[in-house]
Amino acid sequence: MKAEKEKILTIALTMCFAVVFLGAGVLSDSEAVTVSWVVPADTTFSLAWAGSETEINFDDDIDGMNFTNAAPDSQTGATPIINLTNNGNTEVDVKMLFNASLYDDGINYVNVSVGDNTNSSKFWWEGQNGADNASTNNQTVKADLAIGATVGFWVWTCGVEVEQTAVDDDLMTLQITTVDS
Repeated sequence: MKAEKEKILTIALTMCFAVVFLGAGVLSDSEAVTVSWVVPADTTFSLAWAGSETEINFDDDIDGMNFTNAAPDSQTGATPIINLTNNGNTEVDVKMLFNASLYDDGINYVNVSVGDNTNSSKFWWEGQNGADNASTNNQTVKADLAIGATVGFWVWTCGVEVEQTAVDDDLMTLQITTVDS
């Protein structure tokens, strides 16, 4: 009799556990929820200058009113005047333009070489004021610069019958911008 009571008790407990666990499974529901992060493009960059320069100065390499391929101070064949690093979170296109026409004072052209000192990558030159390479037109000088990557920019200029100027007399701005590529 005792054995039968134990069997009945075991069966009853098993059924209770089955009802509880099966009931919990039948009553529960689940759903997968998508979680996303919308992060805006960060196109920030930093510039590292050759030597102790903080701007592009052509004064050391110009002798007289006519000059060809004058390089800015501190730039060498191995050292670009500017190294630009993409500090953002997306690939960027690097663009440059001047704030005013170069040609009013006898400057024939400015050349920007990207990545090495022999590649004549982008020009702004005289007589092109309506063309894509006019000094005041924005030009993409480096496309798809990877996150964390650095690219060097070498700069040269030529002039014919350029009038004498003193420091800060003939300032121009070369605007450098980066945009999401």
